Amino acid sequence: MVETESGKTNINRSEAFNFDNTGPVTTLTSTPVSENSFTLSATASDNETQVTSYKFYVNDELKETIETNEDIASYTETGEDMGEVKCYVIATDRLGNETKQTVTARTQMYTWERWNVIATKIYKQAVGSIVSTNYRVFANTGTSFLYRTIFNNTTGSYSQGSRFTCFGQIGSTYVYGKGSSAQQNGALYYCYLGSQNSYGSIFKCYKIYRATSELSSSVDSKGTIQYEDATSTSSTEYPTNGKSGEYWYVYKGIQ
Repeated sequence: MVETESGKTNINRSEAFNFDNTGPVTTLTSTPVSENSFTLSATASDNETQVTSYKFYVNDELKETIETNEDIASYTETGEDMGEVKCYVIATDRLGNETKQTVTARTQMYTWERWNVIATKIYKQAVGSIVSTNYRVFANTGTSFLYRTIFNNTTGSYSQGSRFTCFGQIGSTYVYGKGSSAQQNGALYYCYLGSQNSYGSIFKCYKIYRATSELSSSVDSKGTIQYEDATSTSSTEYPTNGKSGEYWYVYKGIQ
């Protein structure tokens, strides 16, 4: 559209022209109001001519026409259901130039915080490869190289505990060896086979294995990284406080 500086579109003498073929600069936002309503807010500005009207559409249906020269207008939609819906506004200036802006509007909905998940693995003690099939020692012999084990069930690792003073204290159990030979070094499992009386002395007999670990279970918990909230029209879409899929959810309420 072409018009003169004085606003005329048809003249018989020379006069400067304003060329305005561009619609207003327009924005559109949505704000939830209740479980079945939301408000659309539009702004529009035009450097050449004034804004004259706003037309609000919900699901492609014209809901409201507001004729105004103001740079802001709003419309509140009230329906029957909770959820999301496509909306747009058409802002028009005095020369008929139009601009369309769209937004996905939503009512207040069931809302959850969404977090990453930390998976904590739990291990249990296990028996590995065999070290000795028949390890014989005097029952009352002192030991300076065998210790009780401390087992970490979150890493599956063994460490050294308190020392056994003699083999008489050791039955079928996990031990931690600090000796030089295979049956004396590292995390071990001593399997007590029984006692033998030989030449007036009592021997204790063991089958010795390497001590190892295996995964027992995995425990999930809420992490420390928070993502964008999740929303739904169903109150049971996600857990109140727990894992679903790859995220941990915490219910916030209807927002």
